[in-house]
Amino acid sequence: MNKIVFSTSIAALLLLAVTAGAQRSRQAADPLKERSGNYSSLLARSDVQKDLKVTKEQKAKIDELQKGLAAAFENGGGDESARSSILAQVAQHDQKAVAILTKDQQARLVQISLWMSVSQALTRRSTRAALSITRDQITQLRAVQTASRGERQKLFEAQAKSKDEDKSIAKQLQANQQKLDADMLAVLTKEQRTKFDKLRGKKFTPDPSKLNGLRFGGRGGRGGGG
Repeated sequence: MNKIVFSTSIAALLLLAVTAGAQRSRQAADPLKERSGNYSSLLARSDVQKDLKVTKEQKAKIDELQKGLAAAFENGGGDESARSSILAQVAQHDQKAVAILTKDQQARLVQISLWMSVSQALTRRSTRAALSITRDQITQLRAVQTASRGERQKLFEAQAKSKDEDKSIAKQLQANQQKLDADMLAVLTKEQRTKFDKLRGKKFTPDPSKLNGLRFGGRGGRGGGG
């Protein structure tokens, strides 16, 4: 599978997962059990593994999980039923991946996930509860997401149609994500932003070369892991 198409599939499905999570009236308060965590994909990243001080034994287990997740994407179709099935498998892989870690590593992984995407973090029930986000603010946050979603979807589609890795599209997606994060942070009060910074803990700076945890080579072959 083409790496760029696979990356697009993950991004699009995560967008669906975040949207579905935001719409559920009852969602787990434990951040490790929330679908928008994207933990299995995060744990496939070498920069995340380095921060968590993942052991060789843990890495072997994580790598094995990634093979199963990659197979789910490769075998999945494009209809709604297939997408729902893949999302369910992603959630299962997230829980299995988290179980590989120690309690301290789990806590740090949650912090890293908050650094990776402000927009995903602010869709979580646990984050909103910790920051005492009001209903009016939730409405504002959803409006910001809706405004950004159309543009991102067009970029995803253009990326999927590209035969080669289009770096300009990747940069546009990154810029779109940065704007979305900034616009969502602007909804918070100064006190809430201070609390959010404390929730995230020590700053995590992602390696820009690691676009996502699962990396594939050209058509017909897989590339090396991150």
